Amino acid sequence: MHRARSRSRFSHFTGDQLLTSHAQLTYENHALIDSVSPCTDSLAAARRTTTILHRRLAESEEKTRARLSRDLHDGALQSLFHLVKIAEGPYPPTVGHASVEDRLLAALARITDLAKDIAFELRQVAEDLRPPMLDQLSLPLALDALANRYRSTFGMDVTLVVTGDAEPPQGHLATVLYRVAGEAISNVLRHAQAEHAELQLDLRPDLISLAVVDDGRGFAVTADELLVLTAEGHLGLAGIFERTREIGGTASIERRASRGTELRVSIPRASGHRAVASGLAGKAAVA
Repeated sequence: MHRARSRSRFSHFTGDQLLTSHAQLTYENHALIDSVSPCTDSLAAARRTTTILHRRLAESEEKTRARLSRDLHDGALQSLFHLVKIAEGPYPPTVGHASVEDRLLAALARITDLAKDIAFELRQVAEDLRPPMLDQLSLPLALDALANRYRSTFGMDVTLVVTGDAEPPQGHLATVLYRVAGEAISNVLRHAQAEHAELQLDLRPDLISLAVVDDGRGFAVTADELLVLTAEGHLGLAGIFERTREIGGTASIERRASRGTELRVSIPRASGHRAVASGLAGKAAVA
């Protein structure tokens, strides 16, 4: 019964009409494939770009770990070794009329100097791993301190503008935004030939936005240009894009119409919270 009904539906078509209909369908299918192909090619290119950036950033992180290991070995650990040797003695023989007490005081002074060196070196390593300022200050105050440091140390006019009345982010999300700001300002100082830079932090209930705007030479970065910069060893900008992507945000670098460059990072609060929760869950699982 079903077959009979199916035949009756097409019984009024002639052979030529069926061929024409088939040809039309074939043409439409090819047109659809042609229209989808550029999107597929773009997606494949974006995936290749992401893969290359992942690999190069992983290599950069491995170099950072190697550098930290080398800094600890050649710095703090060597100083600690010398400190232990001095504390264990034996102490240098009496020079001239120096008493045993003088020699002990000299050894103690040397131990104190080495301890200070060790504390300084370990603090530098700790600051490389996580900005301690965020343990004591909110993100707006930490960014304001960062701007003050660039003004006092490098003489560069850096200001902070905060808009919105939502709560500042904390934890990992705040660390990412602070590092983005630091890397962006460092790039402005080294490359932009700018006289002024402005940090713009916008705190909304659903979105956090951080922009770094300068009045320097101005440039924009496409995905292909980002790969070139990464290949040449300029991993700071690639790190900004990658860190932002990992917590569900977007980053862009555009030339301003007037003068200079605007780097902007936007992160939905929901994405940031999921990324932080995922990171904490991963650490708990490893532990």
